[in-house]
Amino acid sequence: MLKDDAIIDQALLYEADHDPNISGFVKPNEPLKRISIKYDGVVVGFSTPRQDNDEVWRMGAIYIKPDFRRKNLGSKAISCFMQNKKGRAYIEYKNIASQKAYLKAGFHNVGKLKMEMDAGGKIIKLSLSV
Repeated sequence: MLKDDAIIDQALLYEADHDPNISGFVKPNEPLKRISIKYDGVVVGFSTPRQDNDEVWRMGAIYIKPDFRRKNLGSKAISCFMQNKKGRAYIEYKNIASQKAYLKAGFHNVGKLKMEMDAGGKIIKLSLSV
């Protein structure tokens, strides 16, 4: 599912950068850490995890090609990466698909700022940005 040794095609990054839900967050020309998301051995998306100063992790932009959505790949990627990590997510209120993926991965809604999870997978708080 998640594999950080796979090469993420530049075309996929540009495709993601034009998706209205994450446009502006992908930064296809910057050398960010990206983890590929695979389906049947084929790269169909990616995430851009990062660690905040307070040792809490965020998945950053998550993108999955349209033909591979609604297969729980996003929530599985989040769950897999966040295992034994504190987690936080900032999600636009209109991005319902991402909200559902994070909720399915174990995050909880706690308001309008961020979502967080502690290192054992226990939820601290989840909020959505407005």
